[in-house]
Amino acid sequence: MAVTQKVTFSPGTRFALYDGLPLSLSGDTCIAWDRFGGRPFDRGLFDTYAEPCSESTFRQADVEWEKLDYTTDFATHDTVALPKKFPEGTEFADQENIPLTALGDECTAWDRPGGRWFNHATFKHRSYRCDEKEFRELVDKVNRDVARARKQKRT
Repeated sequence: MAVTQKVTFSPGTRFALYDGLPLSLSGDTCIAWDRFGGRPFDRGLFDTYAEPCSESTFRQADVEWEKLDYTTDFATHDTVALPKKFPEGTEFADQENIPLTALGDECTAWDRPGGRWFNHATFKHRSYRCDEKEFRELVDKVNRDVARARKQKRT
């Protein structure tokens, strides 16, 4: 079932896609719809990288997003762009070379543009904690791996 299937948006809501990730912007609140209830998404990334779209295109992207296989579809995506600054209290970790952030009970894996939901219990109990600098270096490695995979696909 699509994450936004039963969600009604207020008039004036803007819709966009960030490398396929459905986003909405209502007032100053930007939401990524890769999990039920959505999650906060960086407004700067929305304004800079997201492609505006219609609500119907947004809803179709929501359906398509659910179908993605994070292992085989990974190399088809753009590089991961991170917010310039994470909210106060964000924790950083490395789970088998997957860069992770957690803020409260929300955990995000940054191995694809816009991030994706990640199990908070795994973050808490099985990942290696790191600082923000190490986290950003791991994201840079993910981006290099994606570029290498793309290059190999073309040859």
